[in-house]
Amino acid sequence: MRPWELKIQTLSWGLLWAVLFCCTVAATRQDALDAAIGAIKNGNAVQLSERFDQKLTLTLPDQSAQLSKAQAQTAITKFFETNTVSG
Repeated sequence: MRPWELKIQTLSWGLLWAVLFCCTVAATRQDALDAAIGAIKNGNAVQLSERFDQKLTLTLPDQSAQLSKAQAQTAITKFFETNTVSG
């Protein structure tokens, strides 16, 4: 095999692996997004909070603050108790 053929073959395999990796990452991110959207549609603060970092900035109509994961879950639970999800 000629040196340039080997380079093309190596680049081809590298490109294939990169595309497969990107597709896997994109599918995983889409699953996480779908899960978060489903939790919001169902008004489920527990499922939604599974997607939170340990600290986050939460903005609701009556507050905006940097909260811990547990504090944000409590705030969203209260929000869903007083605001029914309609769509």
